[in-house]
Amino acid sequence: MPHESSQSAERGPESTAANYLYWQQHGGEWVSEYEARKRNQPLYHIQEFMLVEYMMRNAPARVLEFGCGVGRHLRNLLAIPDIDVHGYDQSPTMVAGCRRWAEQAWIDAHVIVGKSTGPLPYPDRSFDIVYTAEVLVHVRPEDVERLKQPFTRAEAARARADGAAGAGLGLAIVERIARLHGGRFDLLPRDGGGTIARVELPLRAPR
Repeated sequence: MPHESSQSAERGPESTAANYLYWQQHGGEWVSEYEARKRNQPLYHIQEFMLVEYMMRNAPARVLEFGCGVGRHLRNLLAIPDIDVHGYDQSPTMVAGCRRWAEQAWIDAHVIVGKSTGPLPYPDRSFDIVYTAEVLVHVRPEDVERLKQPFTRAEAARARADGAAGAGLGLAIVERIARLHGGRFDLLPRDGGGTIARVELPLRAPR
């Protein structure tokens, strides 16, 4: 379990689903699992390179990773100048894995352990960039629809130098574009676990 002084969002009474409970109790095993996978699966390295490049292009920025886990990406982003990176996760055992690379004081100040679903414990305009990686595969089918709602609770903290404002809209933008073209966007359960993101578009756009 994380150090007693680690940040945590207030938890109301809730019945935790089995898959969320599993990660809360066994997530710490993924510190070594990620290390093993990165030895023979280039996908993990490509994912990290893409995130680092994107953040370097958008610095300065205050960044939140939703579902930060053991901090695989937080560790890389922390090294980028002018990137103030924070993390949120529902698994205390995964967050405890951040101790492999970060001091406890940094974890306490930058990472929050909170509920698996529901509003995040941040005020509006807290972050310039909100992103997630690998979280969709762990979301229950009953909870996927709410993922398409805009992140109204974590809007841009400030305008960027080029005049563009950050946003945490994510899947909401995908759904809106699909509808404008007469199509649809669905998040579907995958056999064996996980989630499938499917976009369907007509051969001809509506007039």
